[in-house]
Amino acid sequence: MRIESQKHRLDVRHADLSGSRFDDVNLSGSDFHDGNMSGSSLEDGATIDGLAVSDLLAYWRARYGATGA
Repeated sequence: MRIESQKHRLDVRHADLSGSRFDDVNLSGSDFHDGNMSGSSLEDGATIDGLAVSDLLAYWRARYGATGA
């Protein structure tokens, strides 16, 4: 399915969206619960509550190590 230059509110439940691509999208106000994002990547510029995701990941890795153990 291709959604381009549209504004939609999606209510997605028990679905497999693996392999999906998102480019220049606004996900502000979105909620994610019990989601598996392993193998996903966020390119530079992504923020959560105004904090760069790359900075958040660097902090987490410094605290817990690359393996998360």
